[in-house]
Amino acid sequence: MGLALLAAVVITLIFGADTKSSTIYQLFSLFVALLFVSLVSVWFFNKRHKKHIEVDRILPNFATVGVDTHYQIQLQNNGDIQYYQLSVQEFDRLPIPTLKQFLHMSEPDEAQRNWYDRHTGFYRFVWLQAWLRGAVFTPQSVATLQQGQVYCCDIPLSPMRRGYIHLSNIRLRFPEPLALAYVFEDHQKADVLLVLPKAYRLPTQLFFSGRQAYQQSDVAQTSAVGESEAFSRLREYREGDSPRHMHWPSWASAQQPLIKEFEAMCFARATLILDNFTQNEQNQNLEEAISVAAGFAMQNGEHGMLFDLLFTGEEVDFDKMKTGRLLLHAEQMLETLALLQPCQKHDFSILSKYILRQSDQLQACVLILLVWDEARQSLVQQLLALSIPLRIFLMDDGQNALVSEDVLALADVHVLRLAHVQDDLDSIV
Repeated sequence: MGLALLAAVVITLIFGADTKSSTIYQLFSLFVALLFVSLVSVWFFNKRHKKHIEVDRILPNFATVGVDTHYQIQLQNNGDIQYYQLSVQEFDRLPIPTLKQFLHMSEPDEAQRNWYDRHTGFYRFVWLQAWLRGAVFTPQSVATLQQGQVYCCDIPLSPMRRGYIHLSNIRLRFPEPLALAYVFEDHQKADVLLVLPKAYRLPTQLFFSGRQAYQQSDVAQTSAVGESEAFSRLREYREGDSPRHMHWPSWASAQQPLIKEFEAMCFARATLILDNFTQNEQNQNLEEAISVAAGFAMQNGEHGMLFDLLFTGEEVDFDKMKTGRLLLHAEQMLETLALLQPCQKHDFSILSKYILRQSDQLQACVLILLVWDEARQSLVQQLLALSIPLRIFLMDDGQNALVSEDVLALADVHVLRLAHVQDDLDSIV
């Protein structure tokens, strides 16, 4: 209504400029008076208003890219005023993209826009602001908030990228008595939400056995062969049992000696090597590669194999996340993948040399590669020469070189097209 009134002011100003030949100027005076009273009401309310509404944000543990979710904002009216048509929204300052981001990052399906929109870059700029913010937030309205009432408002959330989303300000908006303008009430409330990468569904046949070894199930964190076993159950003491296996707390409560019984666990480990060497901050190849790695993380340990994640940081620190059956769950590996950044200062040869130095500890390898160049081909050839079970996933954006026939004959190589990654994974037999 306020916008309609403002438009009416402009129209009556144009057509009522000649006061001698038309009486439209009288409508202009009325509309301006209404608008003036509305703005004075907003000014007076802001001067005298005290914040009687207490807000709190209730966030989920994490969200996932591409999966619409929601969270709650709790409103508590501690004043003696009843609010009508209250609007709730996240109101953070939109980030400004850098020149490098604007030039090298493109909006999804930007090629389908017309020539003018592609070259002016307006829609790319708007999309970049939303992408840097991390998600799209949809404002919600509350019809009535009575005195002393506590109301939980569901806020729809559409995550656009992985990583942390920083939330700092909640804006409440309610109309003044004439319902022509809004009064704003900002509440500083800082929170952080972690957005996990999407995970592709992987066929069961992709989980090969590797070289199995006895390992301590509950605390195993290395790929070395171990003789210790996992705790299974308690049983009564038998003559000849080792005192080292005595369960003293149970003896104290049950008044009889109980022995801890163990079960040998046999499973294999594989190193999940993620190629994160790229010059672009938002490389679609890297994002899809992370989603494939997230598929392995989601099923870590479910098929008799644990995966250790390996990638390279900016300061040439080789981040190798070792996993155990109970110490590290899928969520923790997904958190690491959510925060993984591209390595722009170095090339792939650094990671290749590190892998070859640790080759004696490798039982099996899963390589997720962004490109198929000479450095990556050399690593694959050397790992095959060491008789290490190998599975390769190559992200194909249409510009990669073809995989040679000798590599195809010795290793499982799967080329995943960017727009059809899930289809290509489902077609693996």
